[in-house]
Amino acid sequence: MSNRPTIAGIMVLVGLCGAFLAGMQSGSNDWFKLIYTLTFLGLIYAAIAARRRESPWHGVAVAGWAYFVIGFGPWIAGPRTVGPGEVNRNLVSSFLIEVCVESVGRFDPPRAKPGAVPILVLENRRANRNGVAHCALTCLFALGGGLVSRHMARSRSRENLSPDA
Repeated sequence: MSNRPTIAGIMVLVGLCGAFLAGMQSGSNDWFKLIYTLTFLGLIYAAIAARRRESPWHGVAVAGWAYFVIGFGPWIAGPRTVGPGEVNRNLVSSFLIEVCVESVGRFDPPRAKPGAVPILVLENRRANRNGVAHCALTCLFALGGGLVSRHMARSRSRENLSPDA
């Protein structure tokens, strides 16, 4: 297994980053649905690949699914639910998500003027941006789980190759 990234892998990474940033900027329900579906399909692939491929996929699947379910699970999202992108407010990462969403939301049109964007639309954008940011963190945690799993597998294989003293 090579340590060098492939061009295809880099292209996928750049494409995902572009999709996450476009979804954050837009805040539309369609972008949230697309990114949520891509995250879900990626985690499904990781779970299936964990059965056939090397150990990093186990870490990707476990860490990714754990954060995805804990973050989007309706049973622990808190006392209020705003919309489809509402995330678990009990996680520390929710603070990061809220800071990110607030900074992106500053570029939305003002709501004080006549004919401005209604408050409900702005709240829906905020909820969608929360969901997009949560999907991005899910992918980061999944990547981290894959790296940890890969490191553990290499350490284990080195232990098996070293002669006992």
